Amino acid sequence: MTILCAELIRRTLIVFVKAPIAGDVKTRLIPYLNSIEAADLYKCFVSDVIRCASQFAHLSKIQVAYQPHPKASDLSWLCLRQPPDLFRQEGRSLGERLTHAFGVAFGRGAKQVMIIGSDSPTLPRSYIEKAFLELNEADVVLGPSKDGGYYLVGLSRPCMKLFEDVSWSTDQIFERTTHNALENGYSLRILPSHYYVDTISDLNALQEELAGNGHEAPSTKRFLSQLNKTRPLLDPVPS
Repeated sequence: MTILCAELIRRTLIVFVKAPIAGDVKTRLIPYLNSIEAADLYKCFVSDVIRCASQFAHLSKIQVAYQPHPKASDLSWLCLRQPPDLFRQEGRSLGERLTHAFGVAFGRGAKQVMIIGSDSPTLPRSYIEKAFLELNEADVVLGPSKDGGYYLVGLSRPCMKLFEDVSWSTDQIFERTTHNALENGYSLRILPSHYYVDTISDLNALQEELAGNGHEAPSTKRFLSQLNKTRPLLDPVPS
């Protein structure tokens, strides 16, 4: 029990989650989905990502950094038997919110802190495992996404300048963050590339991936399957 408690204090895995309000989430999937369908799909993403994260509960503290809305002030919409610890995101930009979340975890005694988003429902568990291993030696671990951002960022100590001068919502996020790490002398490890679902092309890729895997992202797979029974969800995307 002593060893387990030490591990829980040493490592923290944080999932970034936004309130699933129609018209506020997954807006780039509209009009392929209507706003309610897009929000319901996002709920499934969150459910599957938290399910993945919960598999590390024996090795780390699991928390959710939540961006609430008056209509969804907590995670009750997930209907989880045992919701993870929750704290509010703080900051105007993503960089400020990441800095705040890392500060919360390190301030509570964590020695390794990892943050993942809620837009990659098929994120392989092995990538999270590898990230924690890399944090034994490195200051910073980044998991690059295919659009120039990253799906995971981990720190083994506060790195105050990591998110400076990053142009968020561009294809330069990963490049600039990598530059900041090296420029400031932070040791860096890079994980394999993955993707998060933001556009119709990403959703096509997700459906193709889920078609070949019966175990990953069950909530997302079930939702898309039901939607496809009523109408073809995705048309071929012009090249």
